[in-house]
Amino acid sequence: MNILKAHDFKGKKVIDSREVAEMVGRSHNELLKSIRTYSEYLGLGNFPQSDFFIESTYLNSQNRE
Repeated sequence: MNILKAHDFKGKKVIDSREVAEMVGRSHNELLKSIRTYSEYLGLGNFPQSDFFIESTYLNSQNRE
């Protein structure tokens, strides 16, 4: 069983989407598409997206953001 590790990000415990993608066996790009869809659904209701998703960037192996 895979275990996700929570990291501190600006005072909040978060889980890296790259780790989630690996754990569920999906490409990171496909997982991000799903997250964007979930964010849209949250935006239709009365739920702040920031309670569930925090957008950030990283550098990949080609040193691209």
